[in-house]
Amino acid sequence: MKKSRRLLIATILGFGLGILARQYSLPLAREVSDLMFRTPDEIRLEDKIGKPVSLGFFVHGKERLNEISWFDSTYDLTRKTYDNFDRQFNLASRVTILRRMHGFKNNVRNAEVDEFTRELRISYEDASDAPLVHELAHLWSFHLSQRDKLSFTDKWRKISGNHYIKSWQNGDSLDVVLNGTFSQYGLHNIEEDIAETTRLVYVLSDMDRDLTIVKSRSQYARRLSQKILPKFKEKIKLLRDYGFISEKEYVGANNKLNQ
Repeated sequence: MKKSRRLLIATILGFGLGILARQYSLPLAREVSDLMFRTPDEIRLEDKIGKPVSLGFFVHGKERLNEISWFDSTYDLTRKTYDNFDRQFNLASRVTILRRMHGFKNNVRNAEVDEFTRELRISYEDASDAPLVHELAHLWSFHLSQRDKLSFTDKWRKISGNHYIKSWQNGDSLDVVLNGTFSQYGLHNIEEDIAETTRLVYVLSDMDRDLTIVKSRSQYARRLSQKILPKFKEKIKLLRDYGFISEKEYVGANNKLNQ
């Protein structure tokens, strides 16, 4: 009987929040949902990271605890292994954890950041530490002064040849060589190229991870890799010069690429 009553109450609340989302806005509905279902674990996480945390619409109970625990561990891992984590993460205004984020890969984004509100949105279980670093690079790029941003992007475009394609999914080996990227998504535009290059430096900083193409046994892949490397190395030097990555990460990435 009690279980049926709880289910009925949850259904009514869900219906009411659905109306709120349709009539006003989904963010507002999420805020109401967060107020209704907030747990002590969320409060502790917010105190720990120093910013508000919002969960997906009408997430409650064990699901809520799982999502909070997941982000808590992702936060700890990335903070421990990414040198510039604190000063970049502190630029975010809030963190929103979502179940599904409509985007490119299988119609789901791993994470994204709003350029104007600085809200960091991350997809539960679809993202990990590396996609989080990608978004932190966006935050740092948005944070650069206008003078530094113009200087930085001008130098970056000279390296990449400003070679970007709208339909980046169709990019081929010639495109990645002309741009100097190991990420097909980096072909999308200069902002994604910067963020993806930062992510790849982070991957290289992990002793247990590497760029597949660099260590591939395929002669074709190795030849392709050698064509990409000169521009890629110039890019990571720029990332170091403008505060995206540390000197230690820069040296570590170069050493790994030269192996």
